[in-house]
Amino acid sequence: MNWRLFLSVAVALWFSLALAAPRVGTHPGYTRLVFDLPGTPVVRVQSKKVTLPYLTLRLNTLLRAERGTLKAPGVVAYSVAGSAVNVTFAPGYGNPKIQVVPRQGSLPQRLVIDVVRVAPPKPAPKPAAKPAPNPNRRPAPAW
Repeated sequence: MNWRLFLSVAVALWFSLALAAPRVGTHPGYTRLVFDLPGTPVVRVQSKKVTLPYLTLRLNTLLRAERGTLKAPGVVAYSVAGSAVNVTFAPGYGNPKIQVVPRQGSLPQRLVIDVVRVAPPKPAPKPAAKPAPNPNRRPAPAW
């Protein structure tokens, strides 16, 4: 009888962890990743670190470990382990907008990451060129 109780608790714990694979949607100007989160407690982003091309988020909950490649504009891969969510951006993308959407009816809490194209760095201004000498110009007399 004890093994059934243990199995029930283990299965309940396993299913309380979020499904880590994101849904991916492309929209004009951005790509959206949506991760389903566990129902309780309310999930919060505890820390965010963006070091292009990487995004690392720490949540206040544990997620099921998973990783994979993504074939959508702006994103290359993701990995989830423990409370960390990592996203690798494609070159020229970043500037993520992050939100946790609360549970709504039968929909679970969701971690939403919008990835947009970043403006390319502006080139450094070129130094002003010196005018070319005029061969028809006579030097000024030295007095």
